Amino acid sequence: MKGNVMTKVLEYANADEARAARKLVKLALAKGYLVTVYDGEEYTLERSSDKNAILAALCTTGRDALRFTTVDGERVGVIGLVWGNSAEELISDCSDNRQTEAFYAEWLALVQNT
Repeated sequence: MKGNVMTKVLEYANADEARAARKLVKLALAKGYLVTVYDGEEYTLERSSDKNAILAALCTTGRDALRFTTVDGERVGVIGLVWGNSAEELISDCSDNRQTEAFYAEWLALVQNT
């Protein structure tokens, strides 16, 4: 990962949160999801599959909402991030559907195993 993106993520996130965020983005992209980032004030990125751009858009405020969609435009779900917690608590909420809950469980296992 390029230094400027790493620095941007770490600028407001602690090292554990940044590691958890990188795992989250990597998992979302591995599933073929496009990611939209809403920071509570504006959409900082829309329907992106660019890992570095997604990471750079995160943690500009205390909260982010990430919307996952397929390349065909199908909405998968939304997860809420709250910065300033432990890595395992980075995801504070998620859509109540099978895909998003499975994503959360898979991500949490990845975070807990590091």
